[in-house]
Amino acid sequence: MGWSSWSLESTNYPGVNPVGSASWLTEKHVLQQADVLAAKFTARLAELVLQSHNDVVTLLPARPAEWANGEARGLRCRGGLAVDLEWREGELVYAVLRRLSGDPADVVRVRHRGRETELRLRAGESTVLKGL
Repeated sequence: MGWSSWSLESTNYPGVNPVGSASWLTEKHVLQQADVLAAKFTARLAELVLQSHNDVVTLLPARPAEWANGEARGLRCRGGLAVDLEWREGELVYAVLRRLSGDPADVVRVRHRGRETELRLRAGESTVLKGL
């Protein structure tokens, strides 16, 4: 019997079913893959309304024009922050920043449309930003 005629059917390996396909192609693993893709999609959507890179939290950095009105709640950022924000007619109405953890000595820089503000928050503190 040559290599070309050898088949997984003729072996008894764990994780291989009798028709020769690997068990990792089962429905369970397909669903897990779907969960991973859904999480990545959700993260990419969140990046449209909130980004935290290089110690700067940027509000509504890439909001699609079709999202003229909206809100997001509980988005997490670097530095142990959580952010709620709302926008109407494309303009930021308010943003609430909460420090969940992190060093209170760390300055939180928040940017929106070229304007920037700096603040310090201890764990458990929050602040509301309007008119940024």
